Amino acid sequence: MNLRSIIWLTFISTFLLFTSSNVNAGFGSYAACAGACGTAYHTCMGVSILSTYGAGAIAAYPACQAGFAACSNVCIAMFLAPTP
Repeated sequence: MNLRSIIWLTFISTFLLFTSSNVNAGFGSYAACAGACGTAYHTCMGVSILSTYGAGAIAAYPACQAGFAACSNVCIAMFLAPTP
């Protein structure tokens, strides 16, 4: 498995873990969603630094940034979507 796959899997699993454990706020809360994106981003960077002994952190940064941007867009879309 390459570094990019590891980064995306880490990002997605951290995001899902954080949001599913935050039962009170859930997916409906923009703050909880944005917080999950931030947590996933920091985990993404942390894992990439640890897994490559620091050497891959610079290479992983754009992938982590792209993941954070995509995650934030999902939060914004959910926040703006009409609730039933």
